[in-house]
Amino acid sequence: MSPAEQLEVVAKGQGGYFTAAQATDSGYPDSLHVYHTREGHWEKVQRGIYRLGTFPIIDWPELVIWS
Repeated sequence: MSPAEQLEVVAKGQGGYFTAAQATDSGYPDSLHVYHTREGHWEKVQRGIYRLGTFPIIDWPELVIWS
């Protein structure tokens, strides 16, 4: 499974959100996090928390972020 597929599985269970650590565990080195954010693949929500750009914004996203 590719890093993108692994990260999508993780994010799907969390409303499209994931942590930087989960991205790294999926196979994305820390050095590529800024690239994916800049290119619009990921949206940086707050420090260490991202949302996949392909996922729709959910109702009450702060509940997912806090959890």
